[in-house]
Amino acid sequence: MTTPQEVLVHCQDVARTYSSGPAAVVAVHGATCQVRAGDRIAITGPSSSGKSTLLHLMAALEKHATGQVTWPGLAGGPVASQVGVPGRPGTARRRRRGPGTGPGSTSRAGSAPAPGHPRRSG
Repeated sequence: MTTPQEVLVHCQDVARTYSSGPAAVVAVHGATCQVRAGDRIAITGPSSSGKSTLLHLMAALEKHATGQVTWPGLAGGPVASQVGVPGRPGTARRRRRGPGTGPGSTSRAGSAPAPGHPRRSG
């Protein structure tokens, strides 16, 4: 159980770069922050400024390139060697989807009918 002022996640000079060489994209550079139990936070910034990447790093969904991310207030938090490794705890799998194909989508364009149901012509 966490106490109200206990630090849940701490990031120190965290950076994340995608790819390498001339095509490298720096998503997060030198981020330092912490989240305490009971905090309400908002991460704001322009499009493509690294907001989601920072959240992914804080949640151990992606591995940081430099810096340090720790979870002092979470007993049994992510193990550093398993963060960002496919098939390991603390790793999310991403799947690319086209527009209108997400879980809340009502678009049925190009979808096959459910078994036993004929396709409607429109």
